[in-house]
Amino acid sequence: MSEELGKQINKLRTAKGLTAKQLAEAVKTSTNNIYRYESGNYTPTLKKLNEIAAALDCQVEILLTPRPAKKK
Repeated sequence: MSEELGKQINKLRTAKGLTAKQLAEAVKTSTNNIYRYESGNYTPTLKKLNEIAAALDCQVEILLTPRPAKKK
């Protein structure tokens, strides 16, 4: 799940035009932690997950729900 969660965080962060540093500042964590979440190496706490969702202007469920790959 962490890998899918990380992909969602990365996808939404880049869609918002935010850098990892900007997201890190918004949720009061390190840029390295954002990269760790996005790579699936770390799983954020529920509190941090809520903060990330708020910073990305989405619901936590959006972050936790894997999205199927678009067909070409």
